[in-house]
Amino acid sequence: MYRLLIVDDEHHIVNWLSYIFENIPDMDLEINKAYTGMDALNLMEKTKMDIIMLDIQMPGLNGLLIGEKISLAWPMAYIVFLTGYNEFNYIYQASRLRHVSYLLKSEDDECIIQEVRNCIAKIEHDKKMFQLNKQASAHNLLLKHLFQTDFLKDIMNGLSPAEIWHSVKKYKIDLTIDLNKPVWLCYIKISEGIENRQTSSYTSFRQELPILIDYILKPEDHFAILPGGAHLFLWMIQPGISTNDVTLSEEDYLKCITEELLSTCQTQLQCTCSLLLYLEELKWEDVYKTALLLQEYSTLKLPQALNGNSFRTTLYRHQLNELQKPETIMVPASAKLLLSELESKLLQCDKSGYFEILGNLCSQLCAEKSMHNLHALEIYMRISTILIGYINQFQLQEKMALKINLYSLYYISNFSSWSESANYLNSISNILFSEISSLETDRRFELVNRLKKFISKHLSDELSLNLLAEHFNYNSSYISHLFKQTAGIGISEYITDLRLEKANELLCHTNESISAIAEMTGFDTAQYFSYVYKKRNGITPSEYRSISN
Repeated sequence: MYRLLIVDDEHHIVNWLSYIFENIPDMDLEINKAYTGMDALNLMEKTKMDIIMLDIQMPGLNGLLIGEKISLAWPMAYIVFLTGYNEFNYIYQASRLRHVSYLLKSEDDECIIQEVRNCIAKIEHDKKMFQLNKQASAHNLLLKHLFQTDFLKDIMNGLSPAEIWHSVKKYKIDLTIDLNKPVWLCYIKISEGIENRQTSSYTSFRQELPILIDYILKPEDHFAILPGGAHLFLWMIQPGISTNDVTLSEEDYLKCITEELLSTCQTQLQCTCSLLLYLEELKWEDVYKTALLLQEYSTLKLPQALNGNSFRTTLYRHQLNELQKPETIMVPASAKLLLSELESKLLQCDKSGYFEILGNLCSQLCAEKSMHNLHALEIYMRISTILIGYINQFQLQEKMALKINLYSLYYISNFSSWSESANYLNSISNILFSEISSLETDRRFELVNRLKKFISKHLSDELSLNLLAEHFNYNSSYISHLFKQTAGIGISEYITDLRLEKANELLCHTNESISAIAEMTGFDTAQYFSYVYKKRNGITPSEYRSISN
């Protein structure tokens, strides 16, 4: 699926273009709308767009200025400028930007559709070129990152930047990041896809990630990647963007490139990620303590990538200060990380990943002979707490109690050995995943029904995909995919059908004007309402009213 953003201050133009593309199913587009330049930029800060159709002449921020910001923040996005003016000056200014084409609003529908098809073909071509470039440049880039890993790991062991810099100069290591300049930190947590690969493939992913990031960033940016635990990576970034650049701040630029990374991981590496971006520039002497706290936050609190959708969380200094210090945690670091991963896999409904981690933890339990061992007891009770929390959250107590006793989750005295307790944890987990499977199906239908009810009650309001996603706290791509998969119809098509059905009722049973009916059914203008109505039904609203009466 590709995301198309249509930006124009004339609502009927946006609606017209939106309707055209909604009715071309083979293009598989997620369509987004904006009516001002600021709305477009705010939307793109939250969601990566692949293609932007952009009016050049708009009040406030004009299309050319928006295009410059988009090209800077999203260098891989394609922009199609729309204008009613065939003037060389506009074409010249637009042509200075990357990935730009130019269309007159007077062009016919087929010409506009073909231009978007061209953009999709170029995006596909870019993907192929990325694979070719990756193969060509991979060797040198990987060598650089592998050689510097041990030196940069010393930062995470508390070694001072001065000591590391001394070692770097001594061994003549060519770092990909500058130890004399401030740095920004970001943790990447691989949540879906990669955990199902074999070990060799996981190693391959670790090698692909630096290449992918290098592809996304600008040549003047610097970065380094460090493994930070199971499926966790620390990304250190030094943007080349000037802090005096009025076009885009460093914070905005980092938000854009992290969103780009999430999207590209899904398309190029077939995996989804959770990403934690710390929006405070750091001196190198502060990296050690901050990175440890961020790692703690990433393993315990970072939202998980669910149902094939990636997530980005931003964090500021005051939020980080609220975290518990890592040294106060009683469970050893390896077990603590596994427990966090276990909860993540349960929340993701990732059965194979969950049982792999549970097996590891149960091995630690079975290695202890005494039932009074505090380390083993704490691991068991933490696993129990995770299971109890999930069972309570989704109200599965009664269903589970019919199949297995639940009190053994909190009465360890029921077991004569840790091996017996490990068998119980495996049994109750198997039953829980069986319940989760039926629950997930119910939840999908429940969400679609909630969407349908909301749409029905708000037919006269704006019902964009992003608005629905924000209201229901889901990713827009997920809602679009889920609705079509469950309801058998695209959500935009469903909304249009419902609006036209309501319009037919009003045309037959009221004397309301066409303009009033258009407004009551969520169409911006009577002209757009009539256009959609005739396109769908072959006659105008007025003609339908005459026939019905």
